[in-house]
Amino acid sequence: MELSSIEIHYLVNEAKSKIISGYYVSSINAVTKDSFLFKLHHSTEPDIILMVSVRGIWITKLKFKPVEENEQVNTIKAEVERSKIESIDQIGSERIVTIKFRRLDGNLRILIAEFFGEGNIILCDENMQILSIINSIEVRHRTLKVGLRYISPPIRGIDVFDLSFEQLKTTMKDEIKHLDVLRWMGRSLSMPKKFVEEIATRAGIQSRKVGQLSEEDVTRIYFAVKELVTDVSSGRNHEPIVILGDDEKALDALPIITNNARKLRFRKVSSYLDAVDEVLSNNIMTIDSNIRTIEIDRQVALLEHDLSELNKAKEAVISKATAIRKIANELMELSYLGIYDYADDLVKGMLQTNSAAIVNERGIKYLEVVGERIQLNSNFPKVSSMLYERAKEMERGNTSIEETKRGLLDQIERLRNRSSAIQKKIVIKQQASREWYERYRWFITADGLLAIGGRDASS
Repeated sequence: MELSSIEIHYLVNEAKSKIISGYYVSSINAVTKDSFLFKLHHSTEPDIILMVSVRGIWITKLKFKPVEENEQVNTIKAEVERSKIESIDQIGSERIVTIKFRRLDGNLRILIAEFFGEGNIILCDENMQILSIINSIEVRHRTLKVGLRYISPPIRGIDVFDLSFEQLKTTMKDEIKHLDVLRWMGRSLSMPKKFVEEIATRAGIQSRKVGQLSEEDVTRIYFAVKELVTDVSSGRNHEPIVILGDDEKALDALPIITNNARKLRFRKVSSYLDAVDEVLSNNIMTIDSNIRTIEIDRQVALLEHDLSELNKAKEAVISKATAIRKIANELMELSYLGIYDYADDLVKGMLQTNSAAIVNERGIKYLEVVGERIQLNSNFPKVSSMLYERAKEMERGNTSIEETKRGLLDQIERLRNRSSAIQKKIVIKQQASREWYERYRWFITADGLLAIGGRDASS
């Protein structure tokens, strides 16, 4: 699942509405190599768990255990823990979010999360000097490494939150008249295919190319864009759903039911935040299960390789035995015709046709067939009998191959059952929501009033 800028806008606003003034970071834990859990504490409000990942930022109701080692977590903990959150903002309509933390010493720390490409999480000081970074970058337009100043990527497309009709029209240059309408909208508005197609449906666009659009078409597109951006980013007209796979697992989350989504299997959920929490948490759970079963998968791969080699060996044995039997049959038929001379043209032709040859080694002649040698004598029926016996020996050898093959298949089945059992045990639990007063001594009086007492002298 990849979040668009308008979906990120909604998630940021949701976080801002809940993380009011006074919340501070009580602890930070790494879940994967590129995702962090920020536990936020407030003196009179419930604790909040904020997930910051290279895939998105959202308030989660779920519990997570560390899945992968994270090289940056110690630096981020040292710089940000016990700090108060000052702001959470999206940069324009870019897929970039900044979180500002005010430390106890008064200094500022800025966490930048980029949700495009491979994603990135960067911690900077108040001068935007990089203190920690998940993925160092060195490309044409910017270099991001510890010690350097953070530079934003070039702006892509128009800011859809501040889009005017004139701006939309200016993107319809002569050189893109041949471009597909959906590609033009996606490129100009920096929107994913799922929303571009919905805009085209709402606007009733039938034209295939930009050059075929009329003034009325462009007007309808403009109002459809404004409507969809408002619907998604503000929460207005939300009908959140989770797109399901064949195994009923959540694959994607949508804040609205698009026309194309109606053709897929989906389940309605209470809020888009819950949908994102479910889908992106499932992604983390998949990483967890893959890590836990990686050794089993390696063993299965080795056994499957051995099984493949056994199948090849069996096919080679069958092929050789068949070739030897064929020559044995034809030698016997030649003997019925009264031919017993290997120099006879019929014998030579038969051997050549079957890729067989007579070889002489230290004065002894052998019949060589598919790498197997049988000592020759002038008695064709006897040589034929020896060839039959050799073919039978080879076929009997296939019995041991089959036994080994059954053993490998049993091992593979047991390992796959273990892998399946491990994956079934991996369950993400709901985070128990605690009220602010639960950190003190408290009880409800007979009159239904809340009575609170301190745990110690300081409280």
